Amino acid sequence: EEVVASLQGIICRADLPPFRERINGGSRQMKYVRQSVTLTGLGSPAFDAVSVNVAEVHTLFGRIVGADRLQECSIYTTFEGGAAVEMSNRYFTPSKEAESGAARILSEEIDPLGILTQAAGTEYIHTEDNEVCYYERQGKNEDNYKFVPIPPVTFQIGDIVEVQVSFAIFPLREGKLKTSMILRSISLLDGSQTKAASVLKISSKMKGPAEARVTLKRRVGYYEEEVSATRAKLSHMRIEEKDSEEEAERLMRPEGSKTTGLDNVD
Repeated sequence: EEVVASLQGIICRADLPPFRERINGGSRQMKYVRQSVTLTGLGSPAFDAVSVNVAEVHTLFGRIVGADRLQECSIYTTFEGGAAVEMSNRYFTPSKEAESGAARILSEEIDPLGILTQAAGTEYIHTEDNEVCYYERQGKNEDNYKFVPIPPVTFQIGDIVEVQVSFAIFPLREGKLKTSMILRSISLLDGSQTKAASVLKISSKMKGPAEARVTLKRRVGYYEEEVSATRAKLSHMRIEEKDSEEEAERLMRPEGSKTTGLDNVD
């Protein structure tokens, strides 16, 4: 029986489906194409304890297969100075290593363009051991909730998640072995902070430049109307200017002078 462990953290790196990259079919590299996620606790003491547990599992494997054969643990890593752990799962298993009838179909949520399926050919198959489940925890409170299946595209950097993993040893070259944490499921616990940060980022970019763009569009749409309004203002300005000149001239004449034809008579 496989032992499955659960741990919670914040996604700091991720390479999750859907898969849209171009890949060469029939290549030996198909065996190593995988989905992965790295979690951090951003310095949380509780998450630091997870790293200690990972180290203990790695040490235990070393006692089983020989510490000299076991490669340095690559599960444990760091993110912005804090502890982080990486887990992954391969999309395929070589057909010759899988049991008969074990093949499963990759869903459109994982392989929407059929790139993986086509590249795998007959040499590699997707099995139960390669499957990862994706959930979201939904409920009113901590005592009343359920896990609902969701598409993998939902997950984003910054989400708080819970993962289920198992530990295994994989062979490397020259007789070396590697401890790996295999991703079995990932559940979204809280994406509110990620959503808030995304909204804030988008809204901050729209301030200022958005107003300039709107003004530019308005000038294109109302150009003729604005020209007519400007001409009307200029005409009004000329009338007022003429009236002002006449008023100034009147005020500069000697008191009692009249603007009649008699003023010009000798």
